[in-house]
Amino acid sequence: WTGIDSDISFKDIGLNLSFGILMGVIFLRYLYMREQWFRQQSSGLNARIQAMQARIHPHFLFNSINSVVSLINTDPDKAETMLISLSKLFRAS
Repeated sequence: WTGIDSDISFKDIGLNLSFGILMGVIFLRYLYMREQWFRQQSSGLNARIQAMQARIHPHFLFNSINSVVSLINTDPDKAETMLISLSKLFRAS
C-alpha cells in the first residue's frame, strides 16, 4: 500500500467488487434457469409416464375380464378365484 494513492485503490476495489457482484448474479441466474429446466424435463417425463399408465390399465382390465369369461365355461371355480384375486388387486392399488 505504500506509494499507492487511496483514491485509486478504492476505485479499483469498487470496480472489482462490482465485477464480483455482477458475476455472482449471473451465476445465480444460471443456477435458477438450470433448475427450472430440470423441473420442466421432470414434469414432461411424469406426464408421459402417466399417459402410458392410463393406457395400460384399461388394457390389463380388458385382458383380465376376457380371461375370466373364457374360464367360466371350462373351469368356473378357477374363474371365481381369478375374479376374487383381481378384486383384491384393484382394492390394493
